[in-house]
Amino acid sequence: MPADAYSLTTTSQTSHNLALLAEGAFERLGDHESLLFEGTHYRSGQLFERARRLDGGLSGLGVAPGGRVVVLMANCPEVPIAYNAIWRAGRRPLSDAATAARLPPRRSR
Repeated sequence: MPADAYSLTTTSQTSHNLALLAEGAFERLGDHESLLFEGTHYRSGQLFERARRLDGGLSGLGVAPGGRVVVLMANCPEVPIAYNAIWRAGRRPLSDAATAARLPPRRSR
């Protein structure tokens, strides 16, 4: 395989956004088994669609680009889904309970 077979043409926005790089890989490779968890295979299309829907939910809640989202969950398939959804719009995940506890509470609208 040529050395440049995996090179990406990216803008500065996508070169620093893991979710958009993963989306580009999905577009190039198509739907395939991409995660095995406790005997269950998850397809890239399923994971991509769930991340896209969660991204829409976060936007609907008013979590803007640059916003912080606390992620506290056990190791499960929802972890990469959550991170991809958070990264899609340039949000910042926080996965440390001590850091999350120091954040000011979000006021409801």
